[in-house]
Amino acid sequence: MCEERYRLVNEYVAAAKVLSRAALKRLALHGEEFVRARAESDAARTECDRARAALLRHEIDHEGCAGPLSRREEAFVAHG
Repeated sequence: MCEERYRLVNEYVAAAKVLSRAALKRLALHGEEFVRARAESDAARTECDRARAALLRHEIDHEGCAGPLSRREEAFVAHG
């Protein structure tokens, strides 16, 4: 994995974690708090989508870089 893909994978993982936390936060909220939390969640989803698109674009542009992650890389991504 090249350095750029490594960076993009980590950026995507971080964005996905933010999105997950934002979605969970909404579960217990009502009214105005829910509306604010939904806006945060929507922004997190937009960022996560942007990060994923950047990763996919890199994989297309940088042939050979889209291969599977090594076990070491999988462990890093899984544990951040």
